[in-house]
Amino acid sequence: MAADKELPVALARRVGERWTDGYRVPWLGWLLMIELMPMTEAAARSIALWRYEPPYDFYDGSEADVPVMLEPANNYFAVFAAGALAGYVCVGPDARVAGERADEEADDIGWGFRPDLTGRGIASRWLPVVLELLGDVLHAPTQRVVIAAWNERSLAAARRLGFATPVPLSNGAGEWVVLARARPQTPEHLVPRSARDEPGDR
Repeated sequence: MAADKELPVALARRVGERWTDGYRVPWLGWLLMIELMPMTEAAARSIALWRYEPPYDFYDGSEADVPVMLEPANNYFAVFAAGALAGYVCVGPDARVAGERADEEADDIGWGFRPDLTGRGIASRWLPVVLELLGDVLHAPTQRVVIAAWNERSLAAARRLGFATPVPLSNGAGEWVVLARARPQTPEHLVPRSARDEPGDR
């Protein structure tokens, strides 16, 4: 989806339990609005500066990542939590690694979160919400993720989301695991009203 197009209706809707002020985070005990927005240059430049502790410095960004995140074909979205930049998600070619073939029956998804949110179990709990908000962008019957084989933390988060059937993949950058799941049904509160209404309802 090109960044200059109107956001899908689902991306602007509330999530979770339809709390007026956002999404209830039961393990933190407070309300939080999680939002997705098309990637902007400001957000991309901030993400490019994120630095992780070893061995996760493998995911450190660089200036070269900025145009990649701004390329419309890569479908990058910035993730905001309570108005602050918290992560990113992408759908399409940049979610794959070298040697991984595209599949028209599968949407490839990639994500990352701000360094201070990782390793605490917080970011992984937001992933179900983030992926639900992508409901209008993900159309294929299958969804895939590819994760570094050594990254047990991310592999565990993916498995909790239902990604399974691991397939190993090797390339010049290392060892990877490709996991897949069937596309979940979009929750009713994230389905655009126009798609739920019967003719004559409006």
